Amino acid sequence: SQVGAAYIFAYNGTSWSQEQKIEASDKQVSDYFGMNVSMSGDGTKVLVGAHGEDAGGLSDAGAAYIFAYSSGSWSQEAKLVASDAQAVDYFGKSVSINSDGTKVVVGADSEDTGAGNAGAAYIFAYNSSSSSWSQEDKIQSSAINTEDYFGYGVSMNSNGTKVLVGAW
Repeated sequence: SQVGAAYIFAYNGTSWSQEQKIEASDKQVSDYFGMNVSMSGDGTKVLVGAHGEDAGGLSDAGAAYIFAYSSGSWSQEAKLVASDAQAVDYFGKSVSINSDGTKVVVGADSEDTGAGNAGAAYIFAYNSSSSSWSQEDKIQSSAINTEDYFGYGVSMNSNGTKVLVGAW
């Protein structure tokens, strides 16, 4: 049914054991939650893509979920969606989080701004004073073309000052 889940494992010095299974608070069939995942370098936050999520009632607009580790368990901290979400953008097709879990990049390879399926990537930042996430920027290629699928793969450096975006 492609609802999806993600599994967190921990190493105790000799073996690996499952720490927790995580799922979206609003899970539905065909969300594809867990197809792409990323963990902060300090191991306290995870970012999970769900490119089939019908965010805002828009079919396959996509979403990404942030989970935080506290007091021995993981809980959902935020659900991220694009500020300009549209159906079949596949936001969450790729995800990456920085080392301390304060910035993320989320790819939406079928986003249509400028051309059909040109793609885009969205950067979100955590504001510790308000304990909330907000969209910092939407980035696109300097040479937008139809079916570039910019955002099919994304990676963010450890301090959240550079991103790499693939466009196959």
